[in-house]
Amino acid sequence: MVAPDKATAKYLAQHAAGETAAASLIQRTYEHCLVIPACRESAAGVKRVWQHLGSDCLIILIINTGSAEDSQTRELWRDLSGESPDNAPWVLRQDPGQPDRLLINRWHDDLLIPVRQGVGLARKTGADIALALISEGRIRKPLIHTTDADVILPADYFDQISKLDKDTAAWIYRFRHTADESLRLESLLYDVSMHYYVRGLRLAGSGYAFFSIGSTLVVSAAHYARVHGFPRRSAGEDFYLLNKLAKTGQIEPLSGEPVSIQARLSDRVPFGTGPALRSIAALPSPLQDYRFYHPETFRALAALIRLMPEFLDPGRSVTAADPFWLAPWLEQSGFLQAMQTSSQIRLTASHWQQFCHEWFDGFRTLKFIHFMRDNYYPSQPLSSICETEFLPVAAPENPTDLERLLEQIAAENTEPAR
Repeated sequence: MVAPDKATAKYLAQHAAGETAAASLIQRTYEHCLVIPACRESAAGVKRVWQHLGSDCLIILIINTGSAEDSQTRELWRDLSGESPDNAPWVLRQDPGQPDRLLINRWHDDLLIPVRQGVGLARKTGADIALALISEGRIRKPLIHTTDADVILPADYFDQISKLDKDTAAWIYRFRHTADESLRLESLLYDVSMHYYVRGLRLAGSGYAFFSIGSTLVVSAAHYARVHGFPRRSAGEDFYLLNKLAKTGQIEPLSGEPVSIQARLSDRVPFGTGPALRSIAALPSPLQDYRFYHPETFRALAALIRLMPEFLDPGRSVTAADPFWLAPWLEQSGFLQAMQTSSQIRLTASHWQQFCHEWFDGFRTLKFIHFMRDNYYPSQPLSSICETEFLPVAAPENPTDLERLLEQIAAENTEPAR
């Protein structure tokens, strides 16, 4: 066994979920591990997740809910755990023809997940167990794979990461939402909106141009410990984890077969795919009525990223030559205060660049986009943002056109954010 680095040892000792004690059940060594939170799912659907995976991986299933009345999750536990008692804190299942599964009970009585901590705590619990097993040498690859219970993983899932680099903090699998005809248009519009946003960030030069989808995420064990793991949130835990990881290393997109995600109208989280599809479905004419960020917001973002290095000079002030929105944004964003604090320290150009990258992170980037949307450039229908550098195609007129558009921009969104 290789001793864990100091950050990992400290995290496991001081910040890890108590369920890491379940690692003591694992007596053999696996090449890979995969964390799956499952709430209000069917056993058959959950089993489909790992149908293409081999036996040399450990599945860590967090069976969780925040409601004592959740009979569906209770039945899921009973279906997957076999004859295990409802109050068993964890169970190891080893059946021929399936990967081994370590089931963690976060649904029964006092084991319920607090509603406000939701899927974030579920992911953290599974990832912390994975980290403990990696540190003990029970998982050979120092990677924490996470996904969701509504996906089908590609056959090359574990093979897509061909080499490990200490400077890479996370990897993102390609994805596609699959839907029946009743949700086809809505899921296509949602996927186009996500790809459009990431493409806009990438062309603007943002270091946070990557997807934040928990079911497509792989995290370096060392970087995971360094940023203290998943936040305990009912939604957005993937976004906030990646926001921290992008400050410690690279976020690398993968180019293999995509993860297939079921598109469905879910209300289990306050925002994300399910609620977004529900809001799109409620529009009278989704193709015409659904709104996308104005292209000018990304052009403004590019201008801001170019301007930021100039503020290394403490004498730099807003001039008439600057964009009209710069002074209002500087006043409300907190950048001026951060700039004044940093100006008290002698920073080199490279240090200032790192400061700007860490301060103007993915969260503040999104706030900037919203500032521009709310004050200057209202969101536009799809037809208005096409034939620009962000969507250089003719406006789609039907779902088939949307599929072609999605294929094109998805293929282009494989460059790492730098």
